[in-house]
Amino acid sequence: MVAAAFLAVRDRRSHHDSRWSFENQLLAVCGGSFYIAVLAVFDYRRILLKLLGEHFMNSVSEQTHYIAPLKYNWLTSFYDPLLRWTMPEDKFKRQLMEQAKIAPGHRVLDLGCGTAKLTILIKRRHPEAEVIGLDGDEKILTLAKNKIMAAGLDIHLQKGLSYQLDFPDNFFDRVLASLLFHHLTSEHKQRTLAEIHRVLKPGGELHIADWGKAQNLWMRSAFFLVQLLDGFATTSEHVQGKLLDYLRRTGFEAVSERQHFTTIFGTLTLYSAKKA
Repeated sequence: MVAAAFLAVRDRRSHHDSRWSFENQLLAVCGGSFYIAVLAVFDYRRILLKLLGEHFMNSVSEQTHYIAPLKYNWLTSFYDPLLRWTMPEDKFKRQLMEQAKIAPGHRVLDLGCGTAKLTILIKRRHPEAEVIGLDGDEKILTLAKNKIMAAGLDIHLQKGLSYQLDFPDNFFDRVLASLLFHHLTSEHKQRTLAEIHRVLKPGGELHIADWGKAQNLWMRSAFFLVQLLDGFATTSEHVQGKLLDYLRRTGFEAVSERQHFTTIFGTLTLYSAKKA
């Protein structure tokens, strides 16, 4: 049922020049609502943890509080098509890349690179920049590696956590992060920003695409679906607009919201900040 809903959205987009009609949005929301409701009700990981104990479900994700892109590792393979069918992915990622103003010779980190969609966009647009992608999910890095090999690009991928970066101080000219921060706890958000500030060169910039403060009641209601899937603990600060405060407290300057995108899941915001 859910797959049919998303396929219908994809087909209808192709007949309307990729513009989102109200009917398309409603169809995707209905399918997504059903999908997320099922996951919320049948959260098998929590049930097994309660019934069988911590050791039965022990994994790297549990030990490090790592959250897979769609919360469940078995859904990782569906990440690319789901994002493509339900979000203006190309538009906001290209805009994020353009606002970063990457120059030849820049060393760029795509933090939480996922399947490397943004990483590949950056390298194709800026072949003379050194581009590194980092993610904590071994399975998703394998998908990213295959895409990079197929594209024939020279991109280094590295496994790691955003709040424990294995890079020296003052190393990167730009750090970009797309749909990463809403997966992090409050503590890990702040530790991640501190690590980014550390590895950026003086004058280096951070550019983020993630969920922001809802622009209206409809956007706030739509974001409830994301919170059901990704958890209220990690996402509530986004609708409260706290990411800007965290950036300033970390020591970043020129902190701003650059652009807002209306999506079927809420308000997506592009942020920028600079290290003095």
